[in-house]
Amino acid sequence: MGSRNNTPRALSFGVELELYVAWITPDVEADSLDVPPGFNTSKGAPLRVPSGRFDDLLWALNARIRETLQGFPSAAVASADLNGRVDFVHDDEWSHLQTYREWTVKGDPSLSTPDELDSGIDSGWDGLEVCSPALWATEQGFAEVRRVCELLHDTIWTTNIGNYTGLHIHVGYGHSWFPMHSARRIAALLYAADPLLAASHDPDRLLNSFCPSIRMYSNVSLGVRIADLEMRPHSELEISDVSLAGSSRPRTELAQRIRDGFARSQQAVSSSSTRPYRGGLPPRPSTKTYTPLPEALENILPSAARNYGVYPDRYDFRPAPMQEAVAELLQTDNRWALGKLTTVSSGRSAYSFHHFLRDGGKRTIEFRQAAGTVDPAEVVSRARIAVRLCEFASNGSVQSDRYRKLLTDCMIAEDMPSWFDFYDLLLELDMRPEAEVIHAVKENNMTDAVRQRYWAAPRR
Repeated sequence: MGSRNNTPRALSFGVELELYVAWITPDVEADSLDVPPGFNTSKGAPLRVPSGRFDDLLWALNARIRETLQGFPSAAVASADLNGRVDFVHDDEWSHLQTYREWTVKGDPSLSTPDELDSGIDSGWDGLEVCSPALWATEQGFAEVRRVCELLHDTIWTTNIGNYTGLHIHVGYGHSWFPMHSARRIAALLYAADPLLAASHDPDRLLNSFCPSIRMYSNVSLGVRIADLEMRPHSELEISDVSLAGSSRPRTELAQRIRDGFARSQQAVSSSSTRPYRGGLPPRPSTKTYTPLPEALENILPSAARNYGVYPDRYDFRPAPMQEAVAELLQTDNRWALGKLTTVSSGRSAYSFHHFLRDGGKRTIEFRQAAGTVDPAEVVSRARIAVRLCEFASNGSVQSDRYRKLLTDCMIAEDMPSWFDFYDLLLELDMRPEAEVIHAVKENNMTDAVRQRYWAAPRR
């Protein structure tokens, strides 16, 4: 991640931008169209396409993206490493990147055009998804995302409507799987930070069935433990690092040591009244607002009972104590089990490890809770945040003071919101520029001045 990256190898990432694009055919004069609300001062225009066929829209936008990136050095994982010398179809180590070697535009069946977006024969709006290649998480990679988002944001009429569209960010380890010692620490941090991260997103996204909370509704939150899983043979998954690195202690003893360490840290932190100054960012919340929703539990709890013999109380449901669940994640020794513990039975969670459940396809961790946007500063900020969370967890051992303190702060904040919030989390990760961008988004105050300050911010 540029100069922030302390690992021998940069992480990788990709973005999926869901949006609606305005289009017109050659026979339509752009200035004859009724300007939709919010586009009166837009610098862009509808995308001109050969006809009203959806395939023509995909082709036209693909062509514009290729033109925008012409001469711009690619940060794609595949091209940066191999320059096309590998048979991507047949090479087991690289075949999963076959369709993620360049920017693509495709349809998305979940993006039916809402009534408020008029469409006709010669002009209209259609929903689609713009997907990046797998990019190295370097300054060059983030600059490539910025360049495409500026095309979409500044030159084409696009919109993101309410709960219809999302921004999905994938974080990976190049073409490989994350090592297990990194993957389980990432899972534990995302699980603990989930209520804080949720506060950075549009409230509508917290009710969205496409990105339910990992803290509220995942199997490990319902009380499922490693012992409850029907484990497939390790040989089916080509698992490495099967045992917990550096430890031969029984699982129960390790879990108890983790719980005891958290309890001591919590007691020490809770007794301190000093909080760091964070001028320019909003006051910390005083009340807890992130709680399980009864309607979300209707399908999830029966599934836990049916699949794992776990029977949470549906009338007085409380997620498992955070330190219990975090300890379980930190002692998980293969990726299938990690995927199962973090899975939500109703679908992919806000921070999803569902790719860990199979060998084929992507090898990434997917961040799904952000609302759809093509604002360059917001997209790059959210991509950097996702990468930094994974990088921080990968670099810190379970025993490291900084990693354990961050987990402890997240746990204390669950019951004492005034102690630590999303902005504190970003400051702890050395991400003040990103905190200021997300603050502007939440305050509905994203301006060119905010964007320029963000692009000019020094990177450590």
